[in-house]
Amino acid sequence: MVVYYISYGPPPRRSFWRPALLALLILLALSVAAAVAYGIYELASGGGGGSPQAEADGGVPLAEVLPELYQDDTNIIFLVDTSESVALGGHLPAIGQALARVALPYIDGGAGQAPKNIRAALVPFAEDREPLLKLASLEESDVSMGWLIEAGELRISDHPAYIYDAVDAAHAALEEYDDGTVRDNVIVLLTDGSDGGFERVSYPFPVHAESCPLEWKETEKMCVVEESELSQDDLIPLFVNSRVSNLKVYTIGLDPIADRESLELLAVAGGGQYIHCSSGYSCQWPEPE
Repeated sequence: MVVYYISYGPPPRRSFWRPALLALLILLALSVAAAVAYGIYELASGGGGGSPQAEADGGVPLAEVLPELYQDDTNIIFLVDTSESVALGGHLPAIGQALARVALPYIDGGAGQAPKNIRAALVPFAEDREPLLKLASLEESDVSMGWLIEAGELRISDHPAYIYDAVDAAHAALEEYDDGTVRDNVIVLLTDGSDGGFERVSYPFPVHAESCPLEWKETEKMCVVEESELSQDDLIPLFVNSRVSNLKVYTIGLDPIADRESLELLAVAGGGQYIHCSSGYSCQWPEPE
């Protein structure tokens, strides 16, 4: 009997380059994310440059103010005025850096202590009269990373900022998220205090309004000034009689000529404080009473 042996050669060697490449790509992505977070942290903390204006007048950067406005177990809404008046004042970069500082501790342990059980919303409100608000936990990595991206991408809006309508929407959202547990509920309004803006109005005959922005002076067009449907007088009793537990409203005036009187009244009615910032790098805490 003849026996035949058929040889297929040694078993094929497993390829290890694909898992190695995948591990390398994951490591690279994590390194890039860490570098971005550190870079934003350096900007938010003023690292590497300092702020000559803040040093000159004794003020503190907005990035140091915001983390002092809340503690553990807080629902917090940041209402950010991105209207043209705020942007032209040069405040948006400092606002973005300060808002980045809010999320950084959840990504980089070296960026400070991260308050626990924080549900937050970042709302640029110069787009919608009554913005849709959704709070999310900053302890979730996708939320904190998304927050960093949004803070870095704040852009000037060509829409007016309806301040009082936005604050009312924020209060309504806190009512919805207030579950009766012992939590603080905080609204932080960052604005120069200029409510409303121009609205286009069409007419059947050629007419121009001298008060219109230059780019709006078109044939058969004019504009009118339109403000929030609500007013400061509507919000003050709303805050005083609010059913939201532990409500605190902080108003931050972002300009030397911010409407201090109105913003201060809102803050006091909401159980918080008014903080004046001559720039985003020079804010003054109110004097203790």
